[in-house]
Amino acid sequence: MQSLLKKQNCAILLLAVAVSGSSSLGCRSGVQKGIDNNVSQLVRQLDPKGEIVSQQPDPDKEAQICIETAIAVSKAGHLREAIRLYEKAYSLSPNDADILRQVAPLYAQSGDLEQAISAYQKLVETEKSSPDLLNNYAWTLMEAGMLKTAKDLVSGGLASFPKSEKLMTTSAVISYKQGNRAAAFELFSKALGEQAAHHNLAVLDIDSKNEVAAKSHIDKALQLRPNSLTRQLANAMDEVVE
Repeated sequence: MQSLLKKQNCAILLLAVAVSGSSSLGCRSGVQKGIDNNVSQLVRQLDPKGEIVSQQPDPDKEAQICIETAIAVSKAGHLREAIRLYEKAYSLSPNDADILRQVAPLYAQSGDLEQAISAYQKLVETEKSSPDLLNNYAWTLMEAGMLKTAKDLVSGGLASFPKSEKLMTTSAVISYKQGNRAAAFELFSKALGEQAAHHNLAVLDIDSKNEVAAKSHIDKALQLRPNSLTRQLANAMDEVVE
């Protein structure tokens, strides 16, 4: 059943979560195989140690060059090269929290969860927290299998941001993964409504290969003012079953 999620490109899930570049449901962005000419020129500015070849003596200006190059390289799908550039930028400008915000999800996308967690931890310790930051951090912790730590983080976030749909839905996913389906449904319903709660539980059940439970939630969602995404999910599931 996991192929169903991939087939639907994970757009089926109605979770109000920030796009962190990391998802426990397998929604990872593809990496392009080729480098276009513009990005290739930028990458060639790197010496073998990953340092920018620059005439600029000003560390802040050199850091900015690294960041601008990293953005272009990342957009082309070359995560490792982009990470090296962000790391160089951070070594030149260690007080720039925006660098950590940009590189943390890239670490997660590349599979380096330890570095991603370290970057997010620095951010929550030194910067003003936001629902997006806490949400992305929690999803990274989930990917690392640290469900209790993720749950504690989100619970603390909801104490500060009690109306955050993102944090509520992320808390619902964590509850589901911890085996508490009732809590997951309640949180989904509070954040997004009963129809979306059934829909989301169906998606999570599909990912967990629980076809019977998924079908039950899809049927209930279809009875409650279904939207086009729920119909797509139902049709896709029928195709897989056939």
